Amino acid sequence: MRYLIVIPHAFLGKGAAGRYGSESSDRSARAEKLVRCVSAVHYGFAPGQRVIGTVDTHANPDRDQLVVILCTSGDLHLMDMLPPGLAVHHRTNLPPQMLGFECHRLLRGNLGRFDWYGYLEDDIELTDTLFFDKLAWFNGRFGPGAMLQPNRFEASQGRMPKLYVDGEMVDETVTAAFQDVSVRPELRGETLGRSWIFRRVNNPHSGCFFADPAQMARLAAHPDFATYQDTFYGPLESAASLVQMRCFDVYKPAPENAAFLEVCHLDRRILDRRVVYRADGNRWIKEVRGR
Repeated sequence: MRYLIVIPHAFLGKGAAGRYGSESSDRSARAEKLVRCVSAVHYGFAPGQRVIGTVDTHANPDRDQLVVILCTSGDLHLMDMLPPGLAVHHRTNLPPQMLGFECHRLLRGNLGRFDWYGYLEDDIELTDTLFFDKLAWFNGRFGPGAMLQPNRFEASQGRMPKLYVDGEMVDETVTAAFQDVSVRPELRGETLGRSWIFRRVNNPHSGCFFADPAQMARLAAHPDFATYQDTFYGPLESAASLVQMRCFDVYKPAPENAAFLEVCHLDRRILDRRVVYRADGNRWIKEVRGR
């Protein structure tokens, strides 16, 4: 398989807790997340895995090509802290909020060359080596009009549970202009020995998207693709999620089987700000701050 993964990456170092991870002032912490993001793609899908005791034998010979491109803005990046050879550096002088749309352009420019195309924010970790197999099953089972987005979660260390952070939006009008979630609201299918449920959601954001060649061609042909947009919450969210809503019925795995397709958000700012766990004897008590 041939994979192309494009990643918009910026380190603004503003010195205060902001809305986005790129605004963090902690250079080391941001670099660690970037390394984990890029390394996870290589661990799961790059050629070169080996089995101990063998001589120069691939553990999975089907993993034959992976190209990772990091798109940056001027000197606002941490490429010097990424181990060499993991990614191609695509330098631009664009404002950081434009990087996602430059990534669109890179995806469109590589149509016909890859089996899978991915857009990944720089603090998202792919942890499932069957990720693309599940997407291929979904696409084959439910047809070209549907697209599956992963559930994004944050997790604490130790005994604290993970939290799926992209719940339904309170203001449903935000996405109503782009999709009608009442149309074909639920899909069901069986694979891996289980039945699975997928539901349309009014918040399709996951900080990433992935497309097979037919889906990528459909996205790339839309006039809003690779064009600056901020109508879905902001430019970062629009780059990751908006055009999919214009082109497809967008689904996520239902809460009862949320882990069918998921990605880890390495920046725990939602979990740390919104949910607090305190010890009470042998139990962890959850306290939710705000809505």
